[in-house]
Amino acid sequence: MDRVQTISRGDVVFKERCCRLSYGVLCLDEYNPNNPAHIGQKVSMDPRDGKKWVENQIDWENFKGENVSTEGVLKPYVMKIKPGREGKLWQTHVVMSTVPSDQLPSSLNQDGARRLCDVESVLKDKGVEMKLKNRHWYQRGEKYIRAKFDIKVILGAADLKFQLQSKTKDVLNKDHDEIQVKWELPRQNSADDYDGLAAPYKAK
Repeated sequence: MDRVQTISRGDVVFKERCCRLSYGVLCLDEYNPNNPAHIGQKVSMDPRDGKKWVENQIDWENFKGENVSTEGVLKPYVMKIKPGREGKLWQTHVVMSTVPSDQLPSSLNQDGARRLCDVESVLKDKGVEMKLKNRHWYQRGEKYIRAKFDIKVILGAADLKFQLQSKTKDVLNKDHDEIQVKWELPRQNSADDYDGLAAPYKAK
């Protein structure tokens, strides 16, 4: 899957892998009418914060042809959770693409990317930073919990693994089989379970 480059120089060992494919996660992106990538995309208003969000956006974790450290790639994310549902099993949707990095789509609705697998995780009681929002009488919108966590992509010599981590480095997701050449199709949710706003968004 990847080529391992190891260069020894004294006591220092440098390890990198050259990615043959690009991998990312589906997320929400705050709507910007001046962003060409948001034109024609599905936009939903979140009554909890009054903001508009673009659904099915892709945050690419690594790029085809890019050298990536064997330590992995780490990015921060935020998710809004309804109080009382902190213990719910959440799914993070992983996508992949074979196109050159300068042609990667920004949305799953565009050609060039496909769903690869789902990573299941529970955020409760694992060191995740959670804060109750809209808790004051003068704030509009229903209360929600803002949860902050990181998503880490670990590239092995012949496999790929995604981890959700708290700021204290606790692993939040269920351990899943390494993603190898034989990819596992994502589980399809019923229409009744669909919630376009039940997705992480990039932390600023």
